[in-house]
Amino acid sequence: MQASKLRESVRIEQRVRTSDGEGGETTGWEIFAAARPARIKPLAGGEVNVGERLQGRMNYEITMHYSSDVDGVTTVMRAGDARSGQTYAVTTVNHDERRRWFYLMVTRGAPG
Repeated sequence: MQASKLRESVRIEQRVRTSDGEGGETTGWEIFAAARPARIKPLAGGEVNVGERLQGRMNYEITMHYSSDVDGVTTVMRAGDARSGQTYAVTTVNHDERRRWFYLMVTRGAPG
């Protein structure tokens, strides 16, 4: 992978719960790893049943340079395109043997 192919800017976010001040909780997202250069490559798409309707689903592979701050990324987190605002649910986390590249398999939309 050439660094010149990393044309997008992607951040990793984790879900957080905070008190709403009235005995309940609200759920939001905070940055786990700051935006960094990445490549977002479309993969196969398909359809899934949601309720009684078919809904389109598009899968992507996000590639970025490996660094220690992405070591704790899990499938309950999400990736966000810092330029477009699009979010992606992380489905698989991987890196190469030499820990030079970090790969996320993602689906468009935030995790449920």
